[in-house]
Amino acid sequence: MPHPPISAAHDPGEAKIAEFRGLVLSRFLYIATALSVLVLPAYWVIGLNGLTIVSCVFFACTFVFCYLHNVRHAAREVCMHGFIGMTVLVTWAGIGYGSELIDNKPWQMLVPMIAYLIGGSRRGTAWVCLHLLGLVALFYARRYAYEPLSVAILLLAYPSLAYGLFVFTRANEGNIRTISRLSHTDSLTKTYNRQLFEELFVNMFNRARRAGEPLAVYMIDIDHFKKYNDNYGHIAGDRALKQVAEVIRGSARRASDLVFRYGGEEFCVVSSGVNSHDALLIAESIVDGVRRLNTPHVSGENGKLTVSIGLTYGHSLEDLDTEALLRRADRALYAAKTSGRNRIDVDSHGAPSGAALAEAS
Repeated sequence: MPHPPISAAHDPGEAKIAEFRGLVLSRFLYIATALSVLVLPAYWVIGLNGLTIVSCVFFACTFVFCYLHNVRHAAREVCMHGFIGMTVLVTWAGIGYGSELIDNKPWQMLVPMIAYLIGGSRRGTAWVCLHLLGLVALFYARRYAYEPLSVAILLLAYPSLAYGLFVFTRANEGNIRTISRLSHTDSLTKTYNRQLFEELFVNMFNRARRAGEPLAVYMIDIDHFKKYNDNYGHIAGDRALKQVAEVIRGSARRASDLVFRYGGEEFCVVSSGVNSHDALLIAESIVDGVRRLNTPHVSGENGKLTVSIGLTYGHSLEDLDTEALLRRADRALYAAKTSGRNRIDVDSHGAPSGAALAEAS
C-alpha cells in the first residue's frame, strides 16, 4: 500500500523548490535594481521620457520588492508575482514606445527566463502566455512601426525559448522532488525517515498549537525483534520490518497521518486533527493488523510477531513542547513493554493511569 500523500505544507520537495525560486528571485531583484540605475540615465539622454518614467517606477518597485523579500518571508509570493508582472509591463512599454531605431525586442526574451525560473512551470506558463498575447496585440496596433521580418523572427524565437525553459524547469522540479523524496524516505520500509521527522515534527506541533488542534504521537516497537533476527536471520528480519510498515501505513492512511521509521525496529506515527477515539482505533488497528500477519516468532506472544505502542494524545498543546510530547509517548511505550508487550498504553495527561491502559482486542 502506498504511503498517504504528504500535504504541500509538509512536503520537503516543495519546500526545496520554493527555496530555489526564492534564491533566484533575490538574485534577479539585485540585478534589476542595479541595472535600473544604469538604464535610467541612458533613456534620459536619448530622450525617451516615457520609458524614463516607466523605468523609474520599475526601479522603485524592484527596490521595495528587494526589501520585502529580505525581511519578510511571508511576502515572497507577492514579490515573485509583483516582479514578474512589473517585468511584463516594462517590456510592453518598450514595444509601445520603441521603434526599429531603438529596438526593444530582445528585452522581451527576458520575460520567459524570469517567469519560468521564478514562477515555476505552471505559473511561468501563465505569465508567458499573457505576455505573448500582449506582444501580439501591440505589434498589430503598431504594425507600421516595425519591419515584418524582425517581428516574425521574434515571434518564432519567443515560443522556442519559452518551450525550452518550460522543459528545463519541469525537469528541474521533478529532479528536486525525486532527490528530496529519496533523501527523506527509508529505503527498506518506504516510510519517512528520522531526518524528515526532525524537520517536520516541530512544524506540525507549532501548526497544531496555533490552530488549536489535537496532536497524537504513536511510538511503535516490534516486540523481541533482536531475538527474531537471531532466530530467523536478517533477511527475514528485513521482510518483517516491511510487513509491519505496510500494516502501519494501512492503518494510518489519512493525509495528516505521517509514518516514520524512528530507528531500528521502532516506528513513529504523528497524526494531527484526530480525536482521541479515532487515535485509539488507529493504534488498535496496528496491533491487531501485525498480529493477523501470523508471522512466526518463537519468542513472541503466542508464538507470533507482535508490536507494542505508546500513544500520547495532546488535547491542548499550550503547556507542552515537542520534547515533552515525545517523552510522554516514549514513557507510554515503555509502560506497554513492561506490562507484557503486544498492547497499547495511552498517556494523555503525562502519566499512564489504569483506565488509560488498554490491550488491543
